[in-house]
Amino acid sequence: MDPLQIASLGVSIIALILATWTALRQVRVARGGSNLAFTTELLKEYRTVEAAESRRYVFKTLEKFSPNHGYQNLPDEARTHVYRVSTLCDHIAFCVAHDLVDEELVAGFAGDSIAHLWAVLEPYVRQERELRGAAGQKAEYQEYFQDLASRLRERVPSEARRHLKR
Repeated sequence: MDPLQIASLGVSIIALILATWTALRQVRVARGGSNLAFTTELLKEYRTVEAAESRRYVFKTLEKFSPNHGYQNLPDEARTHVYRVSTLCDHIAFCVAHDLVDEELVAGFAGDSIAHLWAVLEPYVRQERELRGAAGQKAEYQEYFQDLASRLRERVPSEARRHLKR
């Protein structure tokens, strides 16, 4: 192979590397842009008046009711608040687990709250799993919520918000 062919091959390899890098970067940017609207809507839902009322109910009132019957036998008002909070948190967690929403963003925005909600709801969820299970097997219920809460407990929310200018 003569020097001109070697140089041509080198330029081709560099061009291929740059084209691949550019394509990967464009995919990342496009993915982030399409997720922005979705992420905004999801986190806006977390901050609605109804969701805030339900979180407050779970934190302040739910303890009056035994978790022995899961969600199913809670009074209607309690069940409504518990379902609203737990399904929203499970949905956010699902989105984080599948890289539709950035975990660091959720940690900085609602990490403490989600981890504390799991701490309150965990006995109810565990009992609900038992009730939903068939033939002695536990049902997979709110697994994403549990996973995200576990990961968020290990994080320091201020670290997730370190980009803020103070």
